[in-house]
Amino acid sequence: MKEYRELHFSNHEILEALRIFRTRDKEIPDSSEIMSISLKDNPDVTIAVQYNTANTEGMSEMELPGPFIAAMMLSYCIHKKVPIPKSAQKNLSLSDGSLVMSFKV
Repeated sequence: MKEYRELHFSNHEILEALRIFRTRDKEIPDSSEIMSISLKDNPDVTIAVQYNTANTEGMSEMELPGPFIAAMMLSYCIHKKVPIPKSAQKNLSLSDGSLVMSFKV
């Protein structure tokens, strides 16, 4: 028997995950500096983060790769006490404008 499970994350939850994960990775801009995020699927899922900083004029952008996003969202799930199967195969995708993390056990 195989189990298949999906978690769908809104942009608000992704921003909250960025805020939580920022404490571990100082390269991520402070959440007050983030202007917008864009989900991309070409061919791998990435997140483009547009942000302002006091040191630069205008808006800057950084792109977060799939493995980073997976670690960030897993950390978010742990923080929110969402049970995650450790041995499951994990996959990121986009569906109807939201980030989806699927698990196959």
